[in-house]
Amino acid sequence: MLEEDFLDHQVECPSCRETVFLIYKDSIFANCKNCNSIFVVKPSRPENAILGKNNKNSYPTISYLEIGQKFIYNDTAYIITGRAVIKIKFEGTENDENYTGSLIYHEWVCRSKDNQYFTITEDYSGFNISMPVEPDPEVDQYFIRNSFMQIYSDMAPQRIDETGAGKVIYFEGEADDNYYPGRELSYATCRYKGYTYGAEWNPYKKDLSVNFYVQSVMPKNNLHKMVYEKNDMSTYSKKLNEFNFLRGAIAATALILFLLMAFSTGEKGKEIYSKKIKMLDITEAGYKLPTFEINKLNTPYSIQTTANVPINNTEMLVGVEITNDNENVVNLLEKWFWTASGSDGGEYWQESDVEMTSYFKFDKKGTYQPVVYVEKSNATKTITEGYYVNLYIRKGVMMTRYYLYTLIFFIILIIILYLPGTSHYIKSWYFQKLKI
Repeated sequence: MLEEDFLDHQVECPSCRETVFLIYKDSIFANCKNCNSIFVVKPSRPENAILGKNNKNSYPTISYLEIGQKFIYNDTAYIITGRAVIKIKFEGTENDENYTGSLIYHEWVCRSKDNQYFTITEDYSGFNISMPVEPDPEVDQYFIRNSFMQIYSDMAPQRIDETGAGKVIYFEGEADDNYYPGRELSYATCRYKGYTYGAEWNPYKKDLSVNFYVQSVMPKNNLHKMVYEKNDMSTYSKKLNEFNFLRGAIAATALILFLLMAFSTGEKGKEIYSKKIKMLDITEAGYKLPTFEINKLNTPYSIQTTANVPINNTEMLVGVEITNDNENVVNLLEKWFWTASGSDGGEYWQESDVEMTSYFKFDKKGTYQPVVYVEKSNATKTITEGYYVNLYIRKGVMMTRYYLYTLIFFIILIIILYLPGTSHYIKSWYFQKLKI
């Protein structure tokens, strides 16, 4: 049914003289993959044969559709012969609210052996079938003015609900319409008897170029079944399963990271060192604590210092040095500890900051020694017996912030992979990377 007229026909590209094989023998416009030219197959004047060129060799598809696929629609056999990528800006009114926007959509040219044709428009929201319609002879076919449109004689002028303008940015394959990069177009749509009717024209030659069409939504499952029945999509299905598995794996990884982050907030690691030092024993040269051994590298350690300050309105600088067996400092922590209190409006308040924690990894195994320093501010009263510094060293600390940073990255990745506006393009990039 399809093969008898959809045979390979060949023409010569007027730009590079490469042989271009056509699917449909009566195509008027075609794309040469060798030089990216879009040209007139049977030009009346050879010097005007080349209409334009694509800026790049390919533009990723966003679904399983491709040129050469055959299918049956309304009991008629069709084949996809071309694809145009079009970028538009639009504005309109819906439910008495104005809206504006822009998008890139793909327009697939579908043709039958008896010259019937329609287009499948595809964007991130799904698919639409656009069938050409002829206006009634007694109706002014260019009646697109004063925000109204009319196509049929029994059709009262309908208010236009959306208008837009755009241009073709890529074309491949063959068609009866001159899809070439840079070609500008304008359109308007209205609703009539439950369908969307539209008109498209060259903004510079409106009176000579208006084409009308009726558009209806094509359910994704219906289109997939229609194309799947007549074409081998096993490779696509395999890669689609791989892509969906990848998305699921990323989502599962994000969940695991969330659980690890929640667990790590309460997991401080294994304590390997704990000392309590009276501040009165700390001299200006510092206070050397007993040594400790590090015999495991590539694991995070934490050094936590807290202070017991019994008197309010106190401020002091607490420092901790970690020295190696050569008495070289490998880590230094310093922070002003303070306590404050007072009364405001008859209410007593108290605040303090008497803790510091640092995370790091030891570069070498060996013996290390902490040295503690304390320097009180001029406003601080005399340090008494009740002042202490507590030092804790723990290993195997779970770094909550690293889990959080990684989780945020995966959440952003999940949004990109699942958001309708981006998932199609990520999938198309993934498939193109795998050379589907």
